[in-house]
Amino acid sequence: PPAFQGLDAEMARKLGTFDVHTLALFGSRASSPEATTPWRRAMPKCHLNIVYDCDARPDDERPQAVAAIMGEFFRRKDGFLVRVDDGRLHP
Repeated sequence: PPAFQGLDAEMARKLGTFDVHTLALFGSRASSPEATTPWRRAMPKCHLNIVYDCDARPDDERPQAVAAIMGEFFRRKDGFLVRVDDGRLHP
């Protein structure tokens, strides 16, 4: 949805106050990597992932992939973006 594609200045300001590691998931068919840039810039500790082969609701469309990403995020915390395997989740 268009609301998820960009951020207005007020929302970006509010997100910038979050001082916690945050996981943001976007569906590959609903968003491009370029459209996620404002979110990543606004949130200082944002860990952004694109869930492939789904639209705007990855949790509904690919629940196993989302659960695997979330589990890895909670286990690894700051090291989340460092790969320890080939990266394919429930193809």
